[in-house]
Amino acid sequence: MTMPPFSTRNENTTPSSSAVEFQRTQKQVLSMAPHEIWSLGGRAKVTTLNASGAFESAELLCSFIHHAEQSVVSPVRASSTVEENDMVLTWRLKAIDCVNFATSFMGKEEYLRALKWFEQAMDFERNFQQLSSSNIEAEEHNNEAENSSEAHRYAMDNFDADEVKLHVMECLFKTQQYLRAIECFEATNGYEKEQQREGDETMTGTQTAKKYKTGEQHDSTMTAIVPLKYHLLKAKAHQALGHTQKAMRAYEFVFKNDASYLECVPQLISLSPVGGQRAREIFTRHCEKNSLGGLVEDMLVGGSANYRKTIHCWIDAMEGLERNSVRQASPHVTKLMKDRPKQPEVLIMKARWDGLRGKPDKAMEAYEMVVKMDNKRVTNMEKYAAALRDAREGEKLRILAQRLFEINENSCESWIASAMASDLSKEKEKALSFAQKARDLNPRNQVALVTLGECAMKVKKTDVAIACFRGANEVKPSLKSYHGLVKAYSAAGRRKEAIESAQAATELNTHSAFAASLLGDAHKRVSGDIGLKRTKDAFAKALQMDPSLLRAAFGLADACMRDNNDVERAKFVIKNILEKHPPKDAQSKVMLHVKYATILVEMNERAEAVQHFQSALGIEPNNARAKSGLESCEKALRAAQANARGGGGDGNVVDDAEMEEEDGEDED
Repeated sequence: MTMPPFSTRNENTTPSSSAVEFQRTQKQVLSMAPHEIWSLGGRAKVTTLNASGAFESAELLCSFIHHAEQSVVSPVRASSTVEENDMVLTWRLKAIDCVNFATSFMGKEEYLRALKWFEQAMDFERNFQQLSSSNIEAEEHNNEAENSSEAHRYAMDNFDADEVKLHVMECLFKTQQYLRAIECFEATNGYEKEQQREGDETMTGTQTAKKYKTGEQHDSTMTAIVPLKYHLLKAKAHQALGHTQKAMRAYEFVFKNDASYLECVPQLISLSPVGGQRAREIFTRHCEKNSLGGLVEDMLVGGSANYRKTIHCWIDAMEGLERNSVRQASPHVTKLMKDRPKQPEVLIMKARWDGLRGKPDKAMEAYEMVVKMDNKRVTNMEKYAAALRDAREGEKLRILAQRLFEINENSCESWIASAMASDLSKEKEKALSFAQKARDLNPRNQVALVTLGECAMKVKKTDVAIACFRGANEVKPSLKSYHGLVKAYSAAGRRKEAIESAQAATELNTHSAFAASLLGDAHKRVSGDIGLKRTKDAFAKALQMDPSLLRAAFGLADACMRDNNDVERAKFVIKNILEKHPPKDAQSKVMLHVKYATILVEMNERAEAVQHFQSALGIEPNNARAKSGLESCEKALRAAQANARGGGGDGNVVDDAEMEEEDGEDED
């Protein structure tokens, strides 16, 4: 894997506190006598080191303890002696050592290594249970001696098989082994106590809502047995596997038991048409059932009542955004911005809202405010990177990518930003490599999937692009992923699927001019008068919804140019954009002048065309299309003047194909 062009390591840095702790512990351990290394106090110290975050030290100390003997004791037959029973107990102590090892690896986010040691711990525990059951008579005979044994008490108090299974589940989830993670969760004793209603798995969101309206609650005794964070992991695993109903029930379970798990809300909304309603009902019941108390009154401005109103407003706004409805989200986002103008999560919500309503400059302003408030933030920064990429802010995007790598070079967001920066620099293969790394780090990140699809399109890997865009839609349907599908299907000659994808985009957001323009993109590949008419109608509808939408204006103008009887309309469409809705960014201005000049050449109005080619070059002096168009126009004008004086000339005109952008590179 090619590494990004950002150096984030400093070889001359001073040792960290963890490294100092590691060196100190190493000296202490090496000076220990063998019996001190094997002491139970050493194991307790490992647990303390893990709890304090000194994972390297914990690993080293545990290594000395665990490997004090060359091999694990072999199975022994039943015995009435305390010594042999203590040897059987060694299996449990070994299991505890493995758990300590695994915990230190989890702390260092080495989940595969942790998984190996957790599984080894369960193997040792099975041996311990087997030998313990075969030594029942010996255990009864020596019950009093064992109860007074410090090793016995330590071994019995410091190993919990269910807790180990839950840790295994977390490791499996982190390594994207979602089905195994769920199976591991369901193998805990606590899961067996959960009472589930038959038929829930096949219920729709509407049926679930009706069930709760009639008071049919889903009861469970698991809250006190299995921490909610593992239920949340189960919900995410089910969602990753496409188990919509199971994921929805798990998210509801978590949110119902603790309404501070607000991350469940957008997931409920995306999984069910009535998800927002369910979230509001659950939160209301939670507040009625659980008094927020004086602590909240002291911490929150306006007290608990204001807090409840704020969360309800946040749920309403989130529902509008998840449904891609500007109209639904607008009043709630506006209220949140008025009440909490400097809260980062509200600003990110505003950025999403601005993006939906076609205000990318406002969205970037919101993201920039978030970065100023927290320049170490990584979460959601891939969306900021996408906004910078769309605005062609190459330098800002490069700086953002570098900053994200300095913060966390193993984050999906860092690789997405790097892929976008490389794509903007026309480094197609490098961009594809970075996007693949981002997808590998988080296969459920929608922006990573869309970015990989776009990069694959640039290198003509259409099948890969289609798979990525479809995967992004499985995570969450969006106009970006539908746009990618329309382009990819069109490039592959799959026109029917392209049209179906465009229609799905318009159903996703009926008020989006961009979605309407996608239908024009899909129909423009269809030959014949019917395809031409549908293309023009779709782009015209998009322009009615948003008169400043450049891609719709270009699409309509191109369709009109294909119709010999409608060339004048093409000129009017582009001229209207130039005069009434001029774009703000330089590149769009250049494209607009070049497009208008091309149409003027087609209409034999070369003198005016020269002016617009010159305007384009005034903004971007090295623009190849403007240069070529200007040279052709000037040559044709000179030939026409010579011909008027009685000379001759070839009268060459601008090649329309030369002026068009390459397929798949159109501006949005």
